[in-house]
Parts: sequence; C-alpha cells; structure tokens
Amino acid sequence: MMIFKIVKIPLVLFALLGFTVGLKAQCGPVISTFPYIEGFETAPAWTSGGTNSDWAWGTPSHSLINSAGGGNKSWCVGGLNGSFYNYGELSWLMSPCFDFTGLAYPWVSFKVFWESEWKYDGMVFQYSLNGGTAWTNVGAYGDPVNCLNDNWYNYNSVTGLSSANPKHGWTGRVGPTTGSCQGGNGSGSWLTAKHCMSSLAGKPSVRFRFLFGAGTTCNSYNGIAIDDILIQNAAPNIADFTYLCTDSNSVNFTNTSSLCPTTFSWNFGDIGSGTSNTSTLQHPSHIFSESGTYAVTLSSSGPCNAAGSVSIPITILSLNSTATNVTCNGPGSGTATAHVNGGTGTLAYLWTPGGGTTQTIAGLDAETYSVTVSGTGCCPTNTTVTVLADTCPNDSICIPNVFSPNSDGINDVFFIYNKGYKSLQCQIYDRWGLLVGELKKLNDVWDGRTTAGLKCPDGVYFFILKAEKLNDIPVNYTGFIHLLDEK
Repeated sequence: MMIFKIVKIPLVLFALLGFTVGLKAQCGPVISTFPYIEGFETAPAWTSGGTNSDWAWGTPSHSLINSAGGGNKSWCVGGLNGSFYNYGELSWLMSPCFDFTGLAYPWVSFKVFWESEWKYDGMVFQYSLNGGTAWTNVGAYGDPVNCLNDNWYNYNSVTGLSSANPKHGWTGRVGPTTGSCQGGNGSGSWLTAKHCMSSLAGKPSVRFRFLFGAGTTCNSYNGIAIDDILIQNAAPNIADFTYLCTDSNSVNFTNTSSLCPTTFSWNFGDIGSGTSNTSTLQHPSHIFSESGTYAVTLSSSGPCNAAGSVSIPITILSLNSTATNVTCNGPGSGTATAHVNGGTGTLAYLWTPGGGTTQTIAGLDAETYSVTVSGTGCCPTNTTVTVLADTCPNDSICIPNVFSPNSDGINDVFFIYNKGYKSLQCQIYDRWGLLVGELKKLNDVWDGRTTAGLKCPDGVYFFILKAEKLNDIPVNYTGFIHLLDEK
C-alpha cells in the first residue's frame, strides 16, 4: 500500500517561486468603466502581500513621507510611521482586475514618494494578463520623457527586485552615501509618475502590482508610498497651427499642436503644386500655385495617443490695377482702381500716398500710387499704378463747363488748366450779376463758395476770363459753368 505524505509549503515559498497566492486563476469581477480613479481615501480595493510585506494603508507620518499624495490616506512600504522597512522584503501592492477592451490608448498615472537605499532597494510597476501567474514591467528605464511619460524608473538594475526582469525601478534616498549604505537619488517629495501602456490596448483581463524589493542591510529609511492612481485613455492630440504670409503666395506654417505630437502630416489643398502639396515637417513652408482659397489640413500624431486633425482656410489673392489719367481740365481728376481675384469676404484697401481705403480712389494728381489689399484669412498683396497727365498743346487753356463740389474726390473744384500763360484772372457771377467767386492767379481754384464762405446753390454761373500768354499776348474768354452739387 502506497502512503502519501502531505507537505505544507510556506506561502513565502510560493512568492519566491514567482507565484502569487490565490491569483493563478483568471481575474474575477473586473473594472471596465474609465477613467478609473483611486485615491485610497476609503477601504482600499488594492491588496498587499508577498515576502516580509510591511505595506500599510492609512495616513503616513514618517520623517519625510509625512502626508498622503492627495487627501489623507495612501499606501506605504515600511508601515505608516517610523524609519525602517523589512529585511529581505519582496512584497507587492496589487490592483483589482481591469477590462481594457474599450481602451485604445491605455495610460496610467500615480503619485509616488521613494526613500530607500540607492541601487539596492526599490520598486517596479508591473502588469499581468493571466490573473497574476506571470508579470511584465510597465515601461522601462530610459523611456523618452514627454507629456505622457514622466518620472518613470530612475535605475536599471535594482538588486532587491530579484523576480523582476529587467530589474528597472524607482530607488534612492535623500542624503549622501554613509559607509556601505548607498545614498542619493531619492524623490524628496511626492512626484507624479505617468506612462503609456500601448501594449495593453484592448486586453480583456489586466491586473497591476507595485513590486518592492529590499536587501538585508541599510533598511533604516522611510520606504516608498503610492497614491492617487488614474487609469484611462491617454488624452488625444489637439492639432492646431498658425501661419505667417511672407509674400502674396508664400506662407510659413508653425505647428502649435498639443499634447506632444511626434509626427505631422500636412496637406495644403493645392493640387496645382504637385508633390509640394504635402509635407511631414513640423514647421513647413509652402508657395501656393495660384489665387484662391485653400483648406490647409494638419494631422498630428502623438507617442501613444489618438491623432488630432484641423483644417484652416487660407486665401491667396491676385491683384492688378487700372487708372484714368489727369485731364487737361485740371489737377485732381485722375482715378485708380484695384482689381482683386481670389478673395471672398470683406477686403481692406490701403493706398499710398493719400491713405485711401476704398477699392477706387479719385481726385488724383499725376503720380505713382501703391495699394495693399488684405483680409481675414488672406495673405496681403500689393501692386502699383501710375496716373499720367494727358499731353495738352502749348499755349492752351482748358475750361471745364461743369464741376461738383460735393467732396467725392471727383471734379470738386473749378480749375482752369493753362499751358504757356504767365497770368490769369477770372471773375464768376451768379444769374443776378453778383460776384461769387474769383481766380486771381494761375492755378487758383474755386470751391463753389462765395467770398463770404457761403455755399452756392446748384445752377449755371457766368465767368469772365482775362489771361496773358508768355509772349505778352492778351487773351479774353467768357462763358458759362454749371455747378452741380449732387451726392
């Protein structure tokens, strides 16, 4: 007859063999609602165990770790007070089970405060996909620091983390090395550690643990504390950009996306530019092929979060101008007009000289004028136009028969153009024979007001002109002019 002997195996041995008691089975009830927020202010959903575990839940009152990371309570290695954590400790603080089926970009953050012997004693954060039979580190020492990853492991070979592979973790303490007890690299305060968990996207059964390991000397320190755990989808990128027109059709673009995008995809909406229509640069430039409104689109992707996209219209204008020349009837009779293509909305005009702000300006002398056209979402553009003076014969006088002193910039004054004359006098009378205006010398003008400054009414006025040519030959003219003051 065979006799079987029942041998009791200490629980410690299970932990040393890499097993977690009671966790070989799949996770039980799981958490599938996110964000998951655990501040440990009420009865803890996380559990502790392992070899020589001294994890404790409550209000810390160590010399350095003397408060919770948030609120009043947290979890601590080394108990809630005193300055010692157990020798030969390989303990854990373990989470409930999670269902990440609905998480495409899982991400974790928590507050951590470490005060343990540098290099020898420390903690790692791990996950299991089989209820706790096998554990894998979350992230690694040296992972890039960005808006989603920060304050992650500070050493790549923590001696006490004997069951972790690799033995990356948080380790160190405030104060220098003393004898054989290694110092330095403690956090000195609560820090927020955060990391992407892309490999866990869509996983139906996920469990986490903080694994702490310590040696058998130099353990007289506060230990490590954990608080305010947050698990959720990483915040998505928010694509955005600004732009600066460097010419009428050349634009510099500046990416202003957040959180921390690492790749960029630009489409300038300008099919006519061929292969130049797209770019993967962070801050590109583009020369648009012709006038029109273009939908410029930027898609920005981050290190482990959802991409963002934005489209902003930019209008490229084309501009030309025309002018009417100054006539022999006198100065101030020229005009200039700006003709714009590509714009759809309200446009702003600025002419120089003169400061005109309308599409057409009038009352111009013979000169070169420049105009700048701009508008919301448009690249400003400019051009010039020259108003010429008509060529008038020598020894000539040009007398207008109508003018309109209504301040519209067109024929606002009565002016007698003359060429080859050395003197000119002209008296202007109303229909009752009263003198209402007078030109006393060359280039004088009449603005339609009496000598007393009163505005003359619309009507026909009689003038008498006496002039003298350069060769002293006198010339006399009489005639009528029509004052028309319509707006």
